[in-house]
Amino acid sequence: MCGIGGIILLDKRKSMDKETQINAVALLHELQDRGSNAWGVYLKKVRNNSNLYCGTTDTSLKGELFKTKDSVTDFFGTGGGKVYLDGTNLILMHTRAQTKGPAEFNENNHPFHTKNFILAHNGMISNDTEVIDKHKIQTEIKCDSYAIITAIQKNYESCNNVQEAVKEALKEITGSMACWLYHKDTGDIYLWRTSNPIEYYLDADSGIFVFASESNYLKRTFGLPYKMIHTLTSEKLFRLEKDKLVDLCSIGTKKTTYNHTSGAWDQQTGGITPTNLSSINDSLVYLYKLFEIYEKGAEIKTVIAIVRNDIILLAKPKQLISLLDGNGFKKYKKTHQTFNDDYHKYTITPKENINGLVKNLKKELDDASNNLEGGDDFYENLGALSEIIGCELEYDTESIKLSYPSNKMPNKKVIKEFSNVGLTFGETTKSMELDNNEYHRGQIEKLFNKIGLNGKQEWIMVEDEDD
Repeated sequence: MCGIGGIILLDKRKSMDKETQINAVALLHELQDRGSNAWGVYLKKVRNNSNLYCGTTDTSLKGELFKTKDSVTDFFGTGGGKVYLDGTNLILMHTRAQTKGPAEFNENNHPFHTKNFILAHNGMISNDTEVIDKHKIQTEIKCDSYAIITAIQKNYESCNNVQEAVKEALKEITGSMACWLYHKDTGDIYLWRTSNPIEYYLDADSGIFVFASESNYLKRTFGLPYKMIHTLTSEKLFRLEKDKLVDLCSIGTKKTTYNHTSGAWDQQTGGITPTNLSSINDSLVYLYKLFEIYEKGAEIKTVIAIVRNDIILLAKPKQLISLLDGNGFKKYKKTHQTFNDDYHKYTITPKENINGLVKNLKKELDDASNNLEGGDDFYENLGALSEIIGCELEYDTESIKLSYPSNKMPNKKVIKEFSNVGLTFGETTKSMELDNNEYHRGQIEKLFNKIGLNGKQEWIMVEDEDD
């Protein structure tokens, strides 16, 4: 799991003020929660000059592309690194959770660039070697993401049209993705995603567009309420134009089917279902937000994909599997697990069946919350919980945040008990920010019961013992 993000001024004649520059560095630190093995940025200046913004440069670029094997924290902290953003009107970001290709070889890190494009990717590609070989690319880069920009570049050289190049390239790709793409010739920015997240905020009046892998990062960095943050529609290619995102076309990646006889993934050229996705959109959004709770750390734990008229779910966390099985999904679960017996696979056919399943699931989670709005007792118990586990509490009508000070870590028992109800503290931030909704309140209520705040039983916090 990697992090992508960006800040773009809509008026290309303007440059970032000091506050926006500070927010850019803050957003980088937020994205590190999704990947701390390496990071990189692409910067575009209002006026080109020879200044070095990050300590190194690539003279073939009109802007500045910088990447490093250090984490964001190490670079800005112990490394004493700096990023100079004076005169900048665009910064596109990536933080890497290493999969294929060691981060120590810096060319394996994002962003990647070719003759016409710069790209960063969050997700996993399973047929990258096949794509690289198909286009006869000689490279030392081992990162699977490099196959995406390779395929786009080669298709662009044939058709000289970015939209068609991306669309045709993704037909060659098998895997999950959320990407930003920068066209070096025109300065256009493209975004797309499949099952991986992209959240964004566009303000035409103030002339700014920002995006990130998670809405929490935008809320904390820019102080945005969740209702102003939007989820990028999946399986669509978008281009940022002046004061709006333009939907260019539908896109699709290769269809994958697990063959239990051969123990391998069969691949066919496919794509998204030709039918209208609006009938299941609300259900998919709800399911995505539920699955996102389990996506902490570098390892991918869940996948949601649409293949023709099927919805494919892959899930690893036991708590999530138990929740799905108890609410009708078990009917669609395959007998055998996949990926070395790590993941359970659900194939929901026809895809419209997801609406009934999610309806049942939502009812179950709604019932788990004693009060849809929280109520005085809920917040009183929440305050008691924060005191018991020794952390700070912040909440409003939209979010609940539990965080530890810099000199303290949650002990093992706290981590375990929260994990048992599907809640996880960030590995680097030592904090947890939840939507103030019925699902998260329901999960927290389970902790109230465990601790005895609801008078059911006693739970005593203990300090970590030596192993």
